[in-house]
Amino acid sequence: MIKLSQRRADFVIHYYKNKNGTEAAIMAGYSPNSAHVTASRLLKNDKILARLEELNNESKASVVGSVLERKERLWGIAKEDNPGKFGYQRTPNIQAISELNKMEGAYAPEKTAPQVIYSFNFILPDGTRFIPGQEALELKSGQESEVIDG
Repeated sequence: MIKLSQRRADFVIHYYKNKNGTEAAIMAGYSPNSAHVTASRLLKNDKILARLEELNNESKASVVGSVLERKERLWGIAKEDNPGKFGYQRTPNIQAISELNKMEGAYAPEKTAPQVIYSFNFILPDGTRFIPGQEALELKSGQESEVIDG
């Protein structure tokens, strides 16, 4: 690990997180009045650049390595012979291939049917409006009801 002053180390961490040099400089404790100049200068510094590269490599190793390991393991399962009582059981192979395809985004997104919600109003012979799930309402004289012919 590359040795940096505390303020420079803070700058590197803040810059790595948000990729904004001016903000990183201010958050690291540099003067807001000259933060953009300070950030520009720091981002040309060999030690700062080397530390940013270290952080990038550490991040890639922890994320990509685990994905790669999972893919390699699934591929191993997909290629295995799985003897069972009655010959070969292909289920683990097929499941492993399916998971690999999901990881690679090989499947089209699942389509969901649009939801349709119907609401019914009934006018009873005595002039009462009935809505299923609610209490009946009495129509007042002169009030029109909605009638839908179907």
